[in-house]
Amino acid sequence: MQHKLTQQSHPVYPEFNFFKGIGIYLVVLGHMGDLNTNVMHFIYSFHMPLFFFVSGFFYKKDTIQNFILKRGKRILIPYLFFSFLTYFVYRNANGEIFVGVFDLVFGTLSGISNGQYLSWNVVLWYLPCIFIMTLLYTTFDIYNKKWILTFVFLFFLYFSNDDDLFLPYHLNSGFLLLPFFWLGTIIKKYYYYLDKFNNIAATIVLIVVGGYIAFFNTQTPDVRINIIGNSIVFYIAGSLLILGFLYFSRIFKKEIFINFLGVNSLLIMCLHIKFSIVSKSLENQWFHLYDPYLTSILICVLLVLPILLINRFLPIIAGRS
Repeated sequence: MQHKLTQQSHPVYPEFNFFKGIGIYLVVLGHMGDLNTNVMHFIYSFHMPLFFFVSGFFYKKDTIQNFILKRGKRILIPYLFFSFLTYFVYRNANGEIFVGVFDLVFGTLSGISNGQYLSWNVVLWYLPCIFIMTLLYTTFDIYNKKWILTFVFLFFLYFSNDDDLFLPYHLNSGFLLLPFFWLGTIIKKYYYYLDKFNNIAATIVLIVVGGYIAFFNTQTPDVRINIIGNSIVFYIAGSLLILGFLYFSRIFKKEIFINFLGVNSLLIMCLHIKFSIVSKSLENQWFHLYDPYLTSILICVLLVLPILLINRFLPIIAGRS
């Protein structure tokens, strides 16, 4: 019987709820600060590529109109709502107007997260980015011109590792992540055959080898600011780690709480930065210390009730209706 906390968003592939749960927890943990540099390097080597992989895996060719209506409702409505909501929380928390209304409107509509725009909720950059990238992919797919995307990817790859380059909707970041979207579409075609290697040994090998290769990268990747370091290392390590954790998810897919995180990954993405303030305060009061692992877990626990309430009474801002 399905647990009430885990209303599956991927009933045919239930392991993807667990898979996204791992990804979103690593997003939360990666934003806590005070992490060991090696841990940060490991997390940032694949946690955002993981979500592009998932989008590629579940990609379905559609008309542009249907795509905008369906995905706009699922992605852009939550994005706009939480951008405006967290902007006003940001202002109140600081006690001053640090970022003006023009910055709010322009930053939200342009989807730029560069320290000024979207500074009130920096992680929101991902939502318009994945929307625009999937829209472009859909458009070129309709006209059988997907090969053009390869040349655009190579163009942005040439300008990678320039952390001053911010384009609307983080197009440069999106194209740098595009190979993981492609990987998702490829794995979907041959997913049936992965059952032959569905064991703990394959999981360990992929994660260990992927993690080992990741540490050959000269920089800690951060695709939001266009940083991928050594591109060959970045794409090989990211792909191996994604597949390794996908196998891991196939084995442990029944774990309830991680599934809950995965099903509600969009809400956690939008809310966790603000809840980190509450979590750090409670942790200091209760334990008189700050530990990023404890804080990240506490954030996820504190988010359970708000998520349940949003899903019950305002499903449209959770990307549901």
